[in-house]
Amino acid sequence: VDANIIKLQNKYNPLKPTVLAFIPTKNRYDSLAMTLQSIAMQTVSPTKVLIYDDGEQKDLREMPVYKYIFQLLAEKGIEWSVAFGHKRGQHFGHQLANISDFDLVWRIDDDEVAEYDVLEALYGYMKSNPNTGAVGTVVISPDVQGRTITRNKIEDIYSEPNMQWFTYPEGTPPQQVDHLYSSFLYRAGIVDYDLNCPGLHREETIFSYEFKHVGMDVVVLPTYKTWHYRNPEGGIRQEPESKFNADELNFE
Repeated sequence: VDANIIKLQNKYNPLKPTVLAFIPTKNRYDSLAMTLQSIAMQTVSPTKVLIYDDGEQKDLREMPVYKYIFQLLAEKGIEWSVAFGHKRGQHFGHQLANISDFDLVWRIDDDEVAEYDVLEALYGYMKSNPNTGAVGTVVISPDVQGRTITRNKIEDIYSEPNMQWFTYPEGTPPQQVDHLYSSFLYRAGIVDYDLNCPGLHREETIFSYEFKHVGMDVVVLPTYKTWHYRNPEGGIRQEPESKFNADELNFE
């Protein structure tokens, strides 16, 4: 088990940027397996998968289902490793991925399943649009319904639902937004995660909005889907409400 993310190295290639698929996890070993399976089956593979375990920190190599998953990743030519966190919050793990030597980071949660063409779409858009700092899909539950597009404006965050929580018709064009939710592909090392907040439910909002501050675009591809199973166990749902409230105050 590779526990040192700082040593992740890849040679930069402007024609084929390196991609780190980064999964923070906390005691969700069942749904994490589904997330890894969806990454392995992408039409465009990441360079490497990194699991950042900030919870119980089991040795996944000893769990039968993960033996098969790691073999599948190897068969697909995808490197993998596990890093153990210090139980300070997933935003510390995200920042380590952000400062690694990968060109792009695909962040995806441990209870999400990306459809087979998600990374191909995100990667292709990023390569074709060099001023884009971050690009995401919709991130939806299976019981979701369609909705007229909203714009994810930062000033509407308390009055309008996130546009990534709904489905849209085929042919809906990419949408410029202020911030992104949960899972997206971004250019590493340009902006930083805020390590002074608890980093529970606002860390990705603050981080993705920072790309706007440096003059880069933030985009949603509405017709590509990442499924969110909202695992009620583990993750930030184990944390006390006081941390959520502190995160909200920091955001304001």
